[in-house]
Amino acid sequence: MAKKLSKRNKTVLQIIGLLVLLWLGLQLLVPLLNSPATIEFFEGLGIFGPVAIILYFVVSHILVPLTATPITVMSLVLYGGVVTIILIHISQMISAVINFWLSRKYGRKIIIKLAGKKTMKEIDKFVNIEATEVLILARLFGFPVFDILSYAFGLTKITFKKYFIYTAILAPIPFIVITLIWKDFNLATVSGAFLWMGTITVTSLVFMFFSWKYLQKQRK
Repeated sequence: MAKKLSKRNKTVLQIIGLLVLLWLGLQLLVPLLNSPATIEFFEGLGIFGPVAIILYFVVSHILVPLTATPITVMSLVLYGGVVTIILIHISQMISAVINFWLSRKYGRKIIIKLAGKKTMKEIDKFVNIEATEVLILARLFGFPVFDILSYAFGLTKITFKKYFIYTAILAPIPFIVITLIWKDFNLATVSGAFLWMGTITVTSLVFMFFSWKYLQKQRK
């Protein structure tokens, strides 16, 4: 019981800490993105602006330690929630295919090189669990660790067709739901961006907490 309480308390503290850091970061980033110079610059890029965001998302999914948070905020502020969902989904599908085949063809060594040993340890937790329901839950609620799970499924016996179809259908759902929940808020403001990104942060840690409990149960 003490360990369970400790794990819950740790999760709560992580949520609070990340939300505080997110709020402070947005206080600096959002005004910069809303400046006339920044807006004029990205308008001048035309279609290359969204393309650059997609490319960054893809690279951040392959090189796991590279965070996509700043570019997500940038997309929200400059292009809005709907366009951001589209950009995220396109990048997710590209990286999902790349990560899956990298891990399936080259195994653990390539993952360690691209994502690091710490990520490999997280991946190992999921490799031995191949149930379809895990894939469904992972794509519905595990979007904050999308990249890690893409590598993990490549190391399992799941077929690529099944993996791709479930990913294509389920991956955009949480982002659509989050955007609908906060649709009346201006995402180009600190509070609007915080609510959108904060929901992702909380969902991420809650998913990881319950995944840990599920994995502990599976090992017994």
